[in-house]
Amino acid sequence: VLRMQQQAGMVREQAMTLHNLARTYEDSRQWDLAQTTFAQALDLAHGLKYLRVEAYAQRGLAAVKVARGDATGALADLARATALRRAVPDVRLAAQIDLEKGRALHLAGRLAESRAVLQQARGVFKSADSAAELVSTDRELALVEAAVGEWHAAYLTQAEAAQQQEQLLSHQRDQRF
Repeated sequence: VLRMQQQAGMVREQAMTLHNLARTYEDSRQWDLAQTTFAQALDLAHGLKYLRVEAYAQRGLAAVKVARGDATGALADLARATALRRAVPDVRLAAQIDLEKGRALHLAGRLAESRAVLQQARGVFKSADSAAELVSTDRELALVEAAVGEWHAAYLTQAEAAQQQEQLLSHQRDQRF
């Protein structure tokens, strides 16, 4: 697909395809490939002044940095993603940035800030019925709640994440058969 887009001069589509490919690498925890592919998407989007894909790619680069233990670098990428996102009316993107920011703040030991940002992202994902992202947010939130000693809240949040995961898998199974 990328080769066809390159041959046809479809640079905007290449940027989106690269981002989607990078998300697949991110989801499968192939961090080197994710980083390279997010960077390629960012370069193309930046050249086109395609702010939405730039912001999504910055969020992706931050996710790679969080996975590698670089909270400072991740927070810098997320600050750039947030600045770009302000020019693009995309509530889901804002929540995805907040989810990654919550992870980075947790990694940095800034637990109260992490918890607040994760709760904000959770509200968006819940109202949008974004099940997979809600599960990820709840799992991270449960870890933060446990880290601050809120054991009961952590248990309830983790239980809700497990229930949501089961519903998501059941829904996927139902669609398949």
